[in-house]
Amino acid sequence: MPQVPQNEVVPGLVIHIDTAELRRVGGSQTNAERTPSEDRAVQGPHYFLVLEVTGGACTAVPLFTRWTPGAERLDEGKKSGLPAKWRHQDSHFSRWQHWKMPLAAVEAASTDEESTASNRRMYANGDRATLSAILTWQTRNRAPFRAA
Repeated sequence: MPQVPQNEVVPGLVIHIDTAELRRVGGSQTNAERTPSEDRAVQGPHYFLVLEVTGGACTAVPLFTRWTPGAERLDEGKKSGLPAKWRHQDSHFSRWQHWKMPLAAVEAASTDEESTASNRRMYANGDRATLSAILTWQTRNRAPFRAA
């Protein structure tokens, strides 16, 4: 499938991003914890939920199919768009991992996105209150933002 153009990156979008490509392009940051022996930032291809778009960049959280400590489940009733690998499947986000990504980097790293403009995966139809509740966790994170 083609890349997701920058103008289609909106709050509530769920997008498949290759974090290796995101890192290659540069400019992205994460607040995932990192120690001398472990980096908790997601690696490789991963789905992300876009929470906010401002100034040519977006803030998003990676999604997971399994619950882990510190994770919160997304409401199935707020999912829409392409059902494969999204609807009728558990989805969780970690309250302790947010990413800030330039829109150009998101476009470059979204070459494996399966949806098209007419059936993008969405969460909460871009409802600000729902997405802001997830975004707020970045201010409570134990780790500062750093280069991804």
